[in-house]
Amino acid sequence: MGTTPSIFRSGEKYQFWGVKTHNLSKSQDLWELVEEGIAETDDAAKIRENKKKDGNALYLLQHAIHDDIFPTILSPSYSREARLTLQQKYQGENKVVTVRLQTLTREFGTSMMKKDELIQDFLSRVKLIVSQMQNYKEKCSDHIVVTKF
Repeated sequence: MGTTPSIFRSGEKYQFWGVKTHNLSKSQDLWELVEEGIAETDDAAKIRENKKKDGNALYLLQHAIHDDIFPTILSPSYSREARLTLQQKYQGENKVVTVRLQTLTREFGTSMMKKDELIQDFLSRVKLIVSQMQNYKEKCSDHIVVTKF
């Protein structure tokens, strides 16, 4: 945990961490458990298998965060619970997400190249804004982005 190079140290890069752990969980066929939890089923073997997979998913989530954040998800026993706890704490309630998305949309709309700014720096700045908007599930068409450039 502490020696793991984690980008998620103070909560400010939750969106990046979320994307990375989402993709890691998908690559290990664990995302469904992280997102939905363990499904109630009659099959005891399937429940056992899902609990084991969920343990792996929880381990991956815990391993991907910095020691300073780890206490936040020390008590959850399931990956879904840990993900929701982090999401609540670092992404916020729906109102907070809405305000953050409005801020990003305004920032995108008013973005202009600065006087001494290199084209590449401007492109990187706008791409970062678009990426953050997409992390909040905002659809930003290629046409709108190209028009901005």
